[in-house]
Amino acid sequence: VLYTVEFQKRGLPHAHIILWVSTDTSQPSANLIDSYITAEIPDPATDPLGYALLAEHMVHGPCGYHNQNSPCMKRNQCSKHYPKLFNIETVVDMNGFAVYKRSKNDRFVMKSNIKLDNRWVVPYNMTLLKKYQAHINVEWCNKSIFIKYLFKYVTKGPDRSKLYLKQIIDGQDTPIDEETNTRNEVKEYLDARFICPYDSCWRIFGFEIHRHFPPVERLPVHLPNENYITYHANANMSQILSQEFLRRTMLTEWFVANQRHENARSLTYPDFPSEWRWDEKKRLWEHRQRHGKIGRIHFVHPSAGERYYVRMLLMVVKGAQSYESLRTYNHILHPTFKEACRAHGLLEDDQEWYNAFDEAASWATSNQLRQLFVTMLLFCEVGDELSFFEKVWRLLADDIQYNTRQTLNHPEYQMPDETLKNQLIEELETLFSKRGSRIQDFNLPSRTNSSFQVPTNRLIDDELIYDINAMQSESEMLISRLNNDQLHAFKTITETVLTKRLGFYFVSGYSGTSKTYLWNSIITFLRSRKHIVLSVASSGVASLLLPGGRTAHSRFKIPCELDEGTICDIKRGTMLCELIQSTSLIIWDEALMTHKFAFEALDRSLRDILSSSSPMATNLPFGGKVVVLGGDLRQILPVIEGGNRSQIVNSAIINSSLWSHVHILRLTHNMRLSSTSLSQEDREELSQFSKWMLNIGEGKIHATSREGEDEPTWIQIPEEFLLMPQGDKTACIVEKVYEDLQTNYMDLQYLKARAILTPTNDVVDSINDYIVSLIPEQTKEYLSCDKVIKAPNTHDSYDLLYPVEFLNTLNGNNFPQHRIVLKKGTPVMLLRNLNQSEGLCNGTRLLLTSLGDKVIEGQIMTGTHKSKNVLIPRVSLTLKNTKWPFVLQRRQYPIKVCYAMTINKSQGQTLSKVGIYLKKPIFTHGQLYVAISRVTSKKGLSILIEDESGNCSSITRNIVYKEVFERIAEQDPHE
Repeated sequence: VLYTVEFQKRGLPHAHIILWVSTDTSQPSANLIDSYITAEIPDPATDPLGYALLAEHMVHGPCGYHNQNSPCMKRNQCSKHYPKLFNIETVVDMNGFAVYKRSKNDRFVMKSNIKLDNRWVVPYNMTLLKKYQAHINVEWCNKSIFIKYLFKYVTKGPDRSKLYLKQIIDGQDTPIDEETNTRNEVKEYLDARFICPYDSCWRIFGFEIHRHFPPVERLPVHLPNENYITYHANANMSQILSQEFLRRTMLTEWFVANQRHENARSLTYPDFPSEWRWDEKKRLWEHRQRHGKIGRIHFVHPSAGERYYVRMLLMVVKGAQSYESLRTYNHILHPTFKEACRAHGLLEDDQEWYNAFDEAASWATSNQLRQLFVTMLLFCEVGDELSFFEKVWRLLADDIQYNTRQTLNHPEYQMPDETLKNQLIEELETLFSKRGSRIQDFNLPSRTNSSFQVPTNRLIDDELIYDINAMQSESEMLISRLNNDQLHAFKTITETVLTKRLGFYFVSGYSGTSKTYLWNSIITFLRSRKHIVLSVASSGVASLLLPGGRTAHSRFKIPCELDEGTICDIKRGTMLCELIQSTSLIIWDEALMTHKFAFEALDRSLRDILSSSSPMATNLPFGGKVVVLGGDLRQILPVIEGGNRSQIVNSAIINSSLWSHVHILRLTHNMRLSSTSLSQEDREELSQFSKWMLNIGEGKIHATSREGEDEPTWIQIPEEFLLMPQGDKTACIVEKVYEDLQTNYMDLQYLKARAILTPTNDVVDSINDYIVSLIPEQTKEYLSCDKVIKAPNTHDSYDLLYPVEFLNTLNGNNFPQHRIVLKKGTPVMLLRNLNQSEGLCNGTRLLLTSLGDKVIEGQIMTGTHKSKNVLIPRVSLTLKNTKWPFVLQRRQYPIKVCYAMTINKSQGQTLSKVGIYLKKPIFTHGQLYVAISRVTSKKGLSILIEDESGNCSSITRNIVYKEVFERIAEQDPHE
């Protein structure tokens, strides 16, 4: 808690109070905010006291056209922005501000003979209102500026008043200084503290003006033998220098405490005061009886040199027993504290890439090293690219020399360096091209051979290199197994392509209807006839299931930040433009989870680039290209940060102007029921499970509403799926999903088939930390290097406003944490598209096989590149947040442990064993359906639900936006 009492020289004092709640508030839910704050009029029939108190104390105005003379009116508008808008539910908007629920109902209060409804209510807490019966405005705090606002009152000091003094003798103004008989103007003015009567009474009674809890211990930081010594002015200097007692500081005694007490070594220096107390008289640390104090290290400017790096190390190193211990990392004593910081990964420079290569070269193949080299140049901000290449090029070309010797059957053949470099550069050109880049964009050498080569479009070549005969055989096999729904969709789409007609289709099918099988059938059929098909998906996981699949954003260069006028970064005359012009069909899977602005951006871009060859393209959807979208209406819609229901629904493709052109094709047959390996009993069981799952997705399960809710969303989960542990709930669901983990933790087949799903990242992290602690392997900790990207027109010290330890605490969705703890055999999920041609995209799961200091190796767990070993370096990633006045840059491995994952991140995965841990209820459309539909059978599903008290429950929330189904029914003539 932090509060300060303010006196305004008139009326009674008032207080500004900030309370920190114990619940994690990084992603506050509507229920969490509503449990503390309301902005609605209570029912006068059931709560007459609350109604009367609200009417007296918590209603704004009236102002505006009701009362133009109200004190809040500025420029004919209410400065407090009343009346507010009606809102069906509490949401956190894109700027992080809470927009409270204000229902449009028949409740009102009369004030100045004017009816005022929920739009005029000042946010409040009913418990506080009834207890104090006074105006207490309660708001959800979202920015540090509010804390700084309170500290302004703490540090500004009292009000001041200047008094003019006159000395009157015999009615004459006499100079004050009678000895000199001159006027002393300084003494004529008195600078005094002004205290109003209420302030003086408050201080006389000994009440606190301001307070914060818990208390803070300020910790000094200094280099060896450079600490301050405090002594009496009259003390003997020689005695002072000889007294070891006076040389003790909090820092040096922290070293001593770690030497003497084993239980002290688990804490960093700033965490130490939480369990240990500093005795100023004895000048030593003693074990604390009452916990709760917070440690904060004094700020040190980077220009302080080694002392700055000492502070940086003290923030992360636990149990250091000396300055030498502080400089030691991985059993290596570094010469300076700066070098120790660099070894911990807390600093960034090009030496990291050299070290990473030296490390990887000891176990990686040359092909892996070439892929690593390209990844580093694309994502790692290498400073001197040419020097880097010159240092490592022989490692990159090692297998080229070997393969040439094998081809020539000449073991002693020595390829000239120039020829070797030329072949290496040609290999690198291919790798850059596959990632949508060019080697010419980097400071790398060019090929020196002068032989003429006919320029080709590598992107088109990549789409035409398939084995036609193999494609035809595969196509015939796939088509022979299509069911009636799939065959109808297949014929409709392929005939549209072959006859060169216009077509915009949406294939709707729930989980189990084998949309992916249909895509593969269409793709192989058209490619066997030398047609170019671009297969993309909204998520990286879904794209890996498509032949030659890419994410839509990377394939079409769709910007991450979208609006109504966004266009793709596709320029005329480029290879990508030529590829699209030659394309016969575009397939876009999982379309409903992408914002409609992305499709509209692609539509505008295709109309533009295709109009050069066909003027009619400007008036046709997607420029006349055949486009097929796929998705499941029951699944999660686009994620809108802080968005309410109407904003989320409106952002989907079904509410785009393009939707009026779509033709809907439906898949209704569950292909899992067609498996010949199923017994009749199993088939009936799977059929019942599928019906229940569909009823969940369509909101047909009986639901109830709770107090204050406008729509019933709470459903009963069948007992057969529930886990009801009496003890540790995390341990229970882990044991259920990952049975025999100790013996199977390195088994790729075992790990890829199971996962624990939960709505929020904080629960995901706690489960993953718990499971990692169970793995019988050595722990490896990786720390990030964080900094603020300086914005234009900011002063040189702008980044110093945000200490590194503060930046380390910041996290975001799809963003790696500052501290990652790994073990060999840990499954991780990639958080960035590093190399989609090799299966490395956002959502790819990897099994870690080697953990180096500067590079890690993993084995791809799923998709067409399954079992391939890949190298992952640290990369530089940026994170924006509307709550922050800066952009965070973090150099870290782009991964996240994935024994557990969020429900949103699981979309596109198919698993045989799923545990759903609902410590917090789901919060948007389709989440519960997505979680349940990840599992392929009833036997593989387990659900653990916690209620608000932390007890096991069988009731959970299921949110379904039924207007989505109504919208598609309007477009589908068969509905």
